[in-house]
Amino acid sequence: MDTTTITKTKVMPTARISPATAQANVRSPVLIRSKAIVCSVLAGMLACMLYWFLDVSFPEDRQALMQLEDTESFPLDMPVAIAAELRIAQTANLALEKQLGATDSRTLDSLEKLAALYEQHGDSSGAIRHYERLLAALEQVRSPEDVSVAEILNRLALLHNAQGNVAEAIPLLKRALAIFELHLGLFHPAVATAMNNLALLYDSLGANQDAEPLYQQALRVSEQVVGLEHPDVAIPLNNLAGFYYTRGRYEEAETLYLRSLKIKKHAFGADDLSVGISLNNLALLYEAKGDFLRAEALCLRALAILEKKRGLNHADVAISLNNLAGLYYSHGDRRLALPLLKRSLAIKEETLGAHHPDVIASLANLATLYRSLGRNEDAQVLEQRLAALRAAI
Repeated sequence: MDTTTITKTKVMPTARISPATAQANVRSPVLIRSKAIVCSVLAGMLACMLYWFLDVSFPEDRQALMQLEDTESFPLDMPVAIAAELRIAQTANLALEKQLGATDSRTLDSLEKLAALYEQHGDSSGAIRHYERLLAALEQVRSPEDVSVAEILNRLALLHNAQGNVAEAIPLLKRALAIFELHLGLFHPAVATAMNNLALLYDSLGANQDAEPLYQQALRVSEQVVGLEHPDVAIPLNNLAGFYYTRGRYEEAETLYLRSLKIKKHAFGADDLSVGISLNNLALLYEAKGDFLRAEALCLRALAILEKKRGLNHADVAISLNNLAGLYYSHGDRRLALPLLKRSLAIKEETLGAHHPDVIASLANLATLYRSLGRNEDAQVLEQRLAALRAAI
């Protein structure tokens, strides 16, 4: 009896923390290096123009700019416009620091915008570096317990989590939560969000005893702050439901998923993207409970909404296709699963790149399906490709 399974995935759970998806683009190495040279020259020219407009004394600031060039580097494939934008922001912040001092409010505002710019362009390491500078300055100028400090701690925690450094994120978020509670009280949206985020971090580590009470408390705080039927309450409802689902506590999960779905439909309409995501996750729950017909109906409805709202070739559509294929596979309808898995793989390769972990998972799923259908040569081709990809990681 075939005991292999097709891996299924939730579609974008409505958590406050969510993993970032990097898009890999295949380009010529020569073109990348040429673009990097143009980028550096253009950014340097714009930076020098900014110094001139700010009337900064030339000899000292030329040396500071050269030092900045040594400490701040950009990826070779970074677009010209983005690198130039970052260089201008760096230069402006350095100029303000030299004119006004590192702790002046205008300098700190410039530094926060610089860090946010790195975050916006997906450079988490650069964002962390500048947020840490900002954190140190705020602790000095205001207080280690100031609300603004907690806000930066929360952003740093999110960035560390996005890099997979959960152990570094947790103490930052715990400190942020303590500060929020101290200044804002227990029943405040920022407190609920911090609780939810901390629960997600503990959940990712399998720390059930830490995660569950935080999920529950985040839900209670949200209900108290915005009301039982507010759309914001759907977030902690969904997250606590997901926690119960992954622990096999299906009845508890179903109650919360259904309540979350009802809130979203009432607030946004039956065809809203958030409704499609909830339908997909609820379908996985019904599949786990053995209710194939209900799971199939929800999967198909979720797929239709995602295709309408996201477009036919979005990564979330690929996940929904994968889950529907997994449902058919586990129910024995494996020929129905095949075109869905092939389409899911094609979308992921196009949107995520050939080396992305989700692509590798889809290749493994498709190889498993080919084996179950007796198409061993097709399976072997994919398995060889899988071996090469895994060896390169």
